[in-house]
Amino acid sequence: MNFNGQSLTTSSIFDFNACLVPSSFAAPSYIGSTASSITLGWQKPTDDGGCPLIGFAVFSDNALGGAPTFEVNSANDQAVRNQPTLRRLVVTSFPAGSAGSSFVFKVTAFNREGSTDSAYASYLLAGVPTTPTLSPTLVQAETNITTITV
Repeated sequence: MNFNGQSLTTSSIFDFNACLVPSSFAAPSYIGSTASSITLGWQKPTDDGGCPLIGFAVFSDNALGGAPTFEVNSANDQAVRNQPTLRRLVVTSFPAGSAGSSFVFKVTAFNREGSTDSAYASYLLAGVPTTPTLSPTLVQAETNITTITV
């Protein structure tokens, strides 16, 4: 540029698309659980930031409370990270003996500019029910012609 702020030569034009990280989004929802798995579902962010989503990651805590910082099933899970249309996941990577414990979850959405976390949600890993110690007994006072109460 010269003293007057004018360029003596022309420069090439460079076109680019500016985008931002995806918008924040709702916590993952509970679909179901067993003694060894929890199935989660989620909605995509309402705003992808101007760049298409490229995938997700799902994180949980260690059942001791706190932030969900452990990626579930496997670190950098390509079955989740490379699936921009994925909206549910069966989580199976729980510590041994954790049936009956609550876990905190979050989902992270990625586009080429970065990532955004969902809100947190806490769900219970179903435990195996205990075996009843007593057999059912008939409650005669509440039993009638249409109802048997045990």
